[in-house]
Amino acid sequence: PVTLGWIGQSVNFKFLDGLDGVFHELNKFMNFNLLVVADKDFYSKNANVVNKRWSPDLEVSYILEMDIGLMPLEDSEWSRGKCAFKAIQYMAAGVPAVASSVGANLELISHRKNSYLAFDMQDWIESIKELAESFELRNEIGKSSRASIEDRYSLNVVSARLYDLFINLHKL
Repeated sequence: PVTLGWIGQSVNFKFLDGLDGVFHELNKFMNFNLLVVADKDFYSKNANVVNKRWSPDLEVSYILEMDIGLMPLEDSEWSRGKCAFKAIQYMAAGVPAVASSVGANLELISHRKNSYLAFDMQDWIESIKELAESFELRNEIGKSSRASIEDRYSLNVVSARLYDLFINLHKL
């Protein structure tokens, strides 16, 4: 089975609960596990959930167990103000993400190039299905995901930006 994954705090399970209908539909044509890495167990009547406790030492190894990383959000002022950290984590590990088309996700993700954006339930289903059906596609999108994170957030890129900022501070 393909492993869909989600990492986060249990206070945000409400967003994962929002995918219950997606999981129900996915069950009709594919076999999948849902790996949830959090501070508490997550339960779903429509997904075979594998719960793992988050720890800083195991976080990366858990993300690497995922075939597809999930970042569902509601379209709210709070969600529009969030950074795309969950997607950044997946993508940095070379795991393609499927993320709600909200806030920073729109800036980070180039749809079907370095991960997928989902606008509605049908997009979630089609995006997960497309990635789940092809190891080659997951691998290709995963490599593109990793490259885009390196291009924007690697130590070399960020340190160069900080250097330029400090050098130009006197101009302010």
